[in-house]
Amino acid sequence: MLDIAIFLFLIFMTFRILHTFYNERTIFNELGLSTNLGLTSILFPFGPIALFALAARLGWIPAVAIAFFCFIPALVISRAQGKSLERSGTDRAQPAIKAVNMVFSTALVGFLYIAFSLIFMLASSSVSDY
Repeated sequence: MLDIAIFLFLIFMTFRILHTFYNERTIFNELGLSTNLGLTSILFPFGPIALFALAARLGWIPAVAIAFFCFIPALVISRAQGKSLERSGTDRAQPAIKAVNMVFSTALVGFLYIAFSLIFMLASSSVSDY
């Protein structure tokens, strides 16, 4: 049930992030920043899919690794762009900073979901061994 809820949340946030980056593209272009950060959010819903679907086929270690890689690009790029936007020193950058923070926090939610799923997978595999 948690998998479905997180999946739906990530789909919702992906559409919201894409819409926000589309609206704020002028400030990103003005400051010479790429709007590709918004496109990295397309990978967010694939994290729970990879974790759920690939765990049975490949095992939980490759599934967790692939799920992590769905969130790492957004996390890395959002920190770099967030620092650039904060150094810009203009008030017009505030909505863009909020958009970047939205990507960062959504990626953190994805990491937390993977971490909790990993804990449950480890707990269930250690219980089934006995």
